[in-house]
Amino acid sequence: LEAVPDLVVDEAIPLTVQLNASDHDNDTLTFGTDAAAVLPSAFVFDAFQGILTWTPGFSDAGDYFVLFNVSDGQFSDEKPGRITVKDSNRAPTLEAIPDVSGGEHEALNVTVYAADADGDLLTLSLNDSRWVPLTAGFANSSNGSIASQLFQWTTNATDSGTYAVLATASDGQAAGQRAFQVVVDDTDRCPASDGPYQGCPVGDLTLMELHVIDRARAFCGGAG
Repeated sequence: LEAVPDLVVDEAIPLTVQLNASDHDNDTLTFGTDAAAVLPSAFVFDAFQGILTWTPGFSDAGDYFVLFNVSDGQFSDEKPGRITVKDSNRAPTLEAIPDVSGGEHEALNVTVYAADADGDLLTLSLNDSRWVPLTAGFANSSNGSIASQLFQWTTNATDSGTYAVLATASDGQAAGQRAFQVVVDDTDRCPASDGPYQGCPVGDLTLMELHVIDRARAFCGGAG
């Protein structure tokens, strides 16, 4: 049996180990391995072709020392092999975010939830700086980590419109994103006068020219 080179693979990436052997008598050879007692997850081994295929899972990072052997029915030979599985970072995922609606001069709120299967700390953000981050939450379990972040935007008199907002969750290496929509309805405002005013006496009455501006709609003028 030829020496088996050290192998390195990332989590979730398929690995193939091809064994090579020769026999001076040209006998039929059968391959074997103790991988079932060593590898942490399912694999396939072809004893006639001498091929092991394995796709390590996301919890399989580590070093594994596997023995391989070959036999012609009378004699056998074996060689050790080392398989190193490197940890692979998985990007965070965000829950769907419902659309937000409200009016001008209102405090709008949205809470973003994200999870990370690797249990990493997460940073949640929005691509619109008018949304201010408030309370945050984080929890870790055997299934990974969960994070939440409340954002608030207090709209003003000129913010009516429809906005597309992108939420991002980052673990420092990879990021996940979700989009949602914000609709701010126009809120009519009370008219405001543009004084000072000039009046002139007419008998017992005072005639005054009054200009009133409705900032949400039009300029108004009148006398009273």
